[in-house]
Amino acid sequence: MYRTVMVVEILGTAPFSGDLADLSQAVTDGEFSGAVLASETAQVTTDVMSGLLIAQGSDPGFLGITES
Repeated sequence: MYRTVMVVEILGTAPFSGDLADLSQAVTDGEFSGAVLASETAQVTTDVMSGLLIAQGSDPGFLGITES
């Protein structure tokens, strides 16, 4: 299981108020410029991944994690 954290810079004439789903369209076809400034990937345990998914509001079962 892997966790990737990315820092993305978005430039435009107005504030970017979208969410992750809007980001690609905004910088590809929209009125914003974007670049990944940093990216870090780390392998994490199943327990850590379970906690990360819960913190994001996702069910750990989404990645096949079940309680033991």
